[in-house]
Amino acid sequence: MLGLYGVFCYIFYYLFVSLYYNQKPIFTSEKIVNSVVKMFIVFLFSLAMIFICDLGLKLLKYMAQWLIGFPDLYQLLKNTYQFLKASMLGQFLIYTVLICFLTFTFFIPGFAWVSTLNGKDISIWGAYAKVHGNYLVTMLLMFGFFAVIPFVVNFFVVPKPLFLGISHALISMIQLIGYIRLYDFFYQEDQTIQI
Repeated sequence: MLGLYGVFCYIFYYLFVSLYYNQKPIFTSEKIVNSVVKMFIVFLFSLAMIFICDLGLKLLKYMAQWLIGFPDLYQLLKNTYQFLKASMLGQFLIYTVLICFLTFTFFIPGFAWVSTLNGKDISIWGAYAKVHGNYLVTMLLMFGFFAVIPFVVNFFVVPKPLFLGISHALISMIQLIGYIRLYDFFYQEDQTIQI
């Protein structure tokens, strides 16, 4: 069922981006193959980074047994973990770290996928080159699109299935439009942002 949902989302994003850029024809074999290959590579890259982070956390957990000799440090780490797991603020902090991580492993490489649909066909490494020097701005914008907006909307929406469904659909559209506008900014010919 999850695979079917992923296919549906992919088709929706493919059509939305193609129609946004008014690409005619929408479906060509070259465009479909190139976009599927790029998205598959981005997905594998993200999955590999998640696997490496998971491995690092397991290694950290394994090494924590040697921290028992340092009770203050061990207790601090244990309390921090319990806080992050139990509180809403802790979960938000975990989500913040995840958004920062996804900015570099999914969102920036995803610009290469958008460029394939737009007809420019930039490589994944080219996407990093376009954003180079503006990683903090990109991370903050992604944090706004994918963390702050949903948090604020879900805070004010009545928890009824109809309202939640409508608000999540609107949030998805806002996120996608914001993502495409960010892509447009970085892929224009002359771009400069300085922090």
